[in-house]
Amino acid sequence: RKDKNCILNIDPQTDTPLEKYTELLGEEVYVQYPHLVEAFVVGVHTEEYDYVLEEKCVIKSKAIQNKKDCFKHLKSRECIALKSRWGIEVGDVNVMLSVKKIRGKVPTFQSDGGVTIIKHWCEEKSHVPAQLVLSDLPSPVPVQEKCENLSLSGVFPQDAKVFVVSNPGYGSLGTVEGVADGRVKVKIILSDEPMLESLLKAVENHDEDWFYPRQMCSELHISPLLLSKITSAFKINIANKNGSGTSPINIGLNIKYANKGLMAADYARKTDAGGWQYSEALYKILQEYVKKFPELFKELENHLKKEVINASEIAQKFGPEFNVRGYFDEVKEWLKSLSTHNSKLVGVGSEIMSTKHVPQLLKDLAEYRKTAAIHELVVKVKPRVLFNPNFQNGVLPPDAKADFQLCDRVVNVCSSHCVPFGYKGTIVGIKNASVNKQAGEVLTADALKYEVLFDEPFIGGLPYGDSSSHLYT
Repeated sequence: RKDKNCILNIDPQTDTPLEKYTELLGEEVYVQYPHLVEAFVVGVHTEEYDYVLEEKCVIKSKAIQNKKDCFKHLKSRECIALKSRWGIEVGDVNVMLSVKKIRGKVPTFQSDGGVTIIKHWCEEKSHVPAQLVLSDLPSPVPVQEKCENLSLSGVFPQDAKVFVVSNPGYGSLGTVEGVADGRVKVKIILSDEPMLESLLKAVENHDEDWFYPRQMCSELHISPLLLSKITSAFKINIANKNGSGTSPINIGLNIKYANKGLMAADYARKTDAGGWQYSEALYKILQEYVKKFPELFKELENHLKKEVINASEIAQKFGPEFNVRGYFDEVKEWLKSLSTHNSKLVGVGSEIMSTKHVPQLLKDLAEYRKTAAIHELVVKVKPRVLFNPNFQNGVLPPDAKADFQLCDRVVNVCSSHCVPFGYKGTIVGIKNASVNKQAGEVLTADALKYEVLFDEPFIGGLPYGDSSSHLYT
């Protein structure tokens, strides 16, 4: 029933000897209860000692206290997450395990027709309370999960849906018709792809629309420091209406946050040299901002180096009868009317197709749908050039050598996903995750996300430009 809740209490197993857990170093276990996944044990931690696997050797060291990754903090963080997210009360935790969860399984094909499964593990470590680790499952698992060796027909059974990862037909969907002499007979469905030359040319020439800070400062007659502050969150204090104390108001455009590693891709971007550039669209907005509130910008220049800027100090130059509250309310309302208000922020270094190119892309896709032709081709190919999404489970890419770029054509190979299986689309954004440099965070390859505009709409799709239900990240 929806109105009933429960907490699952786990036996803490505090009497289990530590040796039982250290024996698991370098072994495969199951974690992430209740949705179990395979993992590789690389560390065992107690409040006093750490046991770490390095190059097939176990190194014992005294635990370091009072650090963010010390045993006490790891235990507290994981226990809170388990209880709040999954409703699991793990009880006393005396041992924590460091594991690398599985990313996926890839078959390697031998000349004699045999198949060996190779497991790939995540680079990042996860920490798990020892009582939530299973060294073996009590019930049997499917053959493809358990066996190390399989036959070619086991990987590519009759009528299985596969994708081609070589030419001809790269990315095409096919159906297995049989296996013989170490090759797979596949019927491939080939379809013409849209011609995006005009779009690619427009995207490549997009550099002409970007300005360096010194150019914008010269045109707008403002200082580089004011430009830096006004494009971020720029807060000043204003007296409360009841007369007691002050509260901050934000008069910035909020299109970049350097310390958080965030930016609005339509208005700001980071150059390879590490500096900022601003778009022509932002230049026009700032030009209007300066023109509409010239007194504000003139007075802000005199207060930029202060830690706290008060609206009353700025208003002193406007005369005693000046309505401070009304003036800044007008500024706030005007800022809300801009296209920069609540603009989508992405990680610095992200490549996002400008919204000005959306009509061209939609036009090219509309022309493609009118003339697209479908062909069928039956071929016998080597098994290594085929990808079976129902067998090669996990999050590994179908083609490890693929280098995705803006405007590339892609296809969804996942059958258990919001996007329908086999749907094709165009990459319109490559998003980095936000990185907090002050906290010492580092960007990893797994943090990349791709925005894809699919050719056909689907339930759960997001709007993009004039199209509805086509976009997914």
